[in-house]
Amino acid sequence: MVAMLISPLAPDVLVAPASFATATVQPFATTTAGYWMVTSHGAMMSFGNVALFGSTGTIPLNAPVVAMAPTPDYRGYWLVAADGGIFAFGDAHFYGSMGGRRLNKPIVSITADPATGGYWEVASDGGIFSFNAPFYGSMGGRVLNKPIVGIASAPGGRGYWEVASDGGIFAFGDAPFYGSMGGRVLNAPIVGIASAPDGHGYWEVASDGGIFAFGDAHFYGSMGGRRLNGPIVSISAAPDGLGYWMVGADGGVFSFGSAHFRGSAGNFELRKEPVVMLVGAPGSGTAPNQGRSEGLQGYPQGASGYDISFPQCGSAYPRPSAVGIVGVEDGSPFSTNPCLASEASWAGIGLSVYLNTSFYTPGGAIPSQAQDGPAGACAPADMSCEGYNLGYANAIYAVHALEAAGVAPQSPINWWLDVEMGNNWSANSTANARVIQGSIDALRAQGLTVGIYSTVYQWDKITGGYAPTPAVPEWYPSGSASYPPSQWCSSSNPISGTTDSFTGGPIWMVQEGPYDNNASIQLTYDEDFVC
Repeated sequence: MVAMLISPLAPDVLVAPASFATATVQPFATTTAGYWMVTSHGAMMSFGNVALFGSTGTIPLNAPVVAMAPTPDYRGYWLVAADGGIFAFGDAHFYGSMGGRRLNKPIVSITADPATGGYWEVASDGGIFSFNAPFYGSMGGRVLNKPIVGIASAPGGRGYWEVASDGGIFAFGDAPFYGSMGGRVLNAPIVGIASAPDGHGYWEVASDGGIFAFGDAHFYGSMGGRRLNGPIVSISAAPDGLGYWMVGADGGVFSFGSAHFRGSAGNFELRKEPVVMLVGAPGSGTAPNQGRSEGLQGYPQGASGYDISFPQCGSAYPRPSAVGIVGVEDGSPFSTNPCLASEASWAGIGLSVYLNTSFYTPGGAIPSQAQDGPAGACAPADMSCEGYNLGYANAIYAVHALEAAGVAPQSPINWWLDVEMGNNWSANSTANARVIQGSIDALRAQGLTVGIYSTVYQWDKITGGYAPTPAVPEWYPSGSASYPPSQWCSSSNPISGTTDSFTGGPIWMVQEGPYDNNASIQLTYDEDFVC
């Protein structure tokens, strides 16, 4: 089905009064193409050495982010929220938004006008809101069988397509109608649309990964009928039009045709912050990589603060800061920091917590909790089974201890696991690794997010390398004040040049202390820097 409107009939159409700029879409090579991902809080991730220009991941939002659109030269992007709020980064100009205005229905997507450098917002009722971009018509005020879920602009501007969840396509301006899934039986609803670069076709994608191609947009494969960890949420065309990427809410990326796989969000914790869109972009990478993120760590980049625990009981706490990390336990498993409540209160809204991981109690005994648990009733001397049960039970104990103290972490990285050689480990590296995996699984089962505090040396000594790596964020102790903390945020050690990443995930925080660079005095607590 198709609608071609000659005059604006919808009452909810807004055309922002702005002078029209000239924008030129910059082509980029498929061979080095990468992509951006954006989450529901506006955190940004990039793969294939694609540049990041900012995010809303560390600021309060009135409504969740629902989509993004790149500028014609790919040196910036706009994020749009469900209330119509626009956030501009890089060379993306702010031309206005629907934020703070009355909407009949929430905004669901955005697309850039390649002819003017402006943008269109679209609501679920099909209403179009134009900013520094011409209005070519909308479905606002008309009866729809299903809500609108996406929009794509014609490559030369002068038109756009809206797509509904039943696959219906509505074409406006010079955007041609090439067919749709409207009126056909679908296994899952349509969630997005991507136009072919030449403007003579488009793809629809369903939440089960099914692909439907129209015009000269060819079918290169799909995830329809395959098992997915999370529903598909969007699709983006390869720059040569000979392939496409799709992305799931869990950050999983699926590449078809000429669209190269550059990595996925498997290295990031997204259980509370799903991915909402993927957009192809020029980069310099030619192989899958761990990617970069901005806004996911829950603290602003460059922010600093402190971590404290039971040794600081009875002492003055550090000054209030953006970062506040508190130890839940009393230095060993199945114990509680006696100052947990007061230290959590000191941390305030910047609170994250950590727990100590180990195989033995300080007395050298295997805790009774290791004998029976998620790994089953362990046979005598089955240390791998005991390790997993132990790690799982210790994490649950710590969660309950925090609940009993009446506090909860506010940062997206809720929990850090302390993995150090002084924590009473066994000589069995496989069993030790199972302790850590048990703790990770227990926290994730509670809907919590996890990172690890350790060093390459300690990690290898304790776990033997832990293959496959857990691919979670790292909190890294630099051990040296000779270099600025930002130089430790790379996986390359600034002193030795060796690789300091140990989990396979990104370094999100560096521990500097115990000292205070500003006061040049020794402290009884460590200072932390956000990468």
